[in-house]
Amino acid sequence: MTRHLPLLILAAALATLACEKASDAPAASAAAPAKVEGTPLAVVGDVTITVEELRANIDRQPPMRRMQYKDPAKLKEAVDQMVRFEVLAQEGRAMGIHKTPEVREAINRAIVQQVIRQSYDDKAKPVPSEEDLVVFYNENLADYVRPERVRIWHTYFADADRGGRDKAIAAAKAALTKLEATKSEPQRFAALAREQSDDPATRETGGDLTYLDRDALVGAWGEAFADAAFKLENVYQRSGVVEGKAGVHLLQLAGRQRAVNKTLEDVRPMLTRRVAMKMSADKFDRWVDELQAKYEVTLHEDALGKIVIQDSPAPGPAVMPVGHGADDGHGH
Repeated sequence: MTRHLPLLILAAALATLACEKASDAPAASAAAPAKVEGTPLAVVGDVTITVEELRANIDRQPPMRRMQYKDPAKLKEAVDQMVRFEVLAQEGRAMGIHKTPEVREAINRAIVQQVIRQSYDDKAKPVPSEEDLVVFYNENLADYVRPERVRIWHTYFADADRGGRDKAIAAAKAALTKLEATKSEPQRFAALAREQSDDPATRETGGDLTYLDRDALVGAWGEAFADAAFKLENVYQRSGVVEGKAGVHLLQLAGRQRAVNKTLEDVRPMLTRRVAMKMSADKFDRWVDELQAKYEVTLHEDALGKIVIQDSPAPGPAVMPVGHGADDGHGH
């Protein structure tokens, strides 16, 4: 085992400890170590590493990995890695790294996780009632009862934009001829839509209409369009020129969803879990709302107008607030 591997193994277990020790105070000096709770094991500057901390770190390891520390040499190696970790942490504080936005964010995340673990009571798991299940089922009926749907990519040639129906048909036929030479390249259809479609709502997405049922397609584009869409059987299969209400279309099938017709009884176990999760999330939100009321919060919504979203992502990892994609340790 290399010297670096144990450091990597212990790094995650030590992260919270390091964050708790991080502060705006200067790095270790020649001053006497502060009084600490526990049995001293090693002293690094003004920080004391204790036997209890080492034991806690080892206890957090999987059973098979814990067994290796019965070897005195491995135990000493673990102490060495804790010392090395603290030395690096103190060097970082001496460099002011603990004051950077990235590290402050990491510290805040560790603090938030500890607050949730220590203060949020989620031991009493919610048990949905029959009424809870019925209400949730009806509010989300589209998840359980829906007709067959297809996902269509289309390129639209509008009569008004092409100078009449005949010219629209001619443009569509010319485009289809080019597409026929690229049957093995389904992405070419999306490129065609971006280049030539007269439908501004879907042009930038390659003509993607997303999943729609027959009635929705009829309402948006007419009977002929819906008939042609549902006749396509295989993914990436293309239609001929389809005449619509105010223009003509080329269609390509991107996906198909079968009709769903599930009663509450059909989905009861899954529905119960889903409602319980929602109730748990609602409980967590109420708890955070109570905390928010405890502290003075001022939101300057007008400042949002100063944020410019770049087309390409900025370098560095994205930072997501707890409860919006980040795991806070409680499934929130």
